[in-house]
Amino acid sequence: MTFLLETLNSGDKERQSVVFILDEFDLFTQHHNQHLLYNLFDLSQSKSTPIAVIGLTCRQDIMELLEKRVKSRFSHRQYFLYGVQNFEDYVDVAIDILCPSKIASKEWAAHVTKCF
Repeated sequence: MTFLLETLNSGDKERQSVVFILDEFDLFTQHHNQHLLYNLFDLSQSKSTPIAVIGLTCRQDIMELLEKRVKSRFSHRQYFLYGVQNFEDYVDVAIDILCPSKIASKEWAAHVTKCF
């Protein structure tokens, strides 16, 4: 964990943004003290560390599983994907969420699209 924190905090202003995608997010809530989640959410609030954390889960009660100190670091933005029938639909929804047209730069949108 120390290595990860030091790596993310080092560098210059020209470094790339990092997106952490945590599949089966509910499993991360079962770890003692939810240390990883706390640190990632804490870093995501810092302007000096350009990261985003995306948690994927099937559970509706995920917010109840977060400890109080972790929940205080969470931005409380949740997106529910109902009716996604196949991977292509999922990709379309994910790109729409990650690249809001009013906010996202063309360079960011190109990076996100390239990932999918």
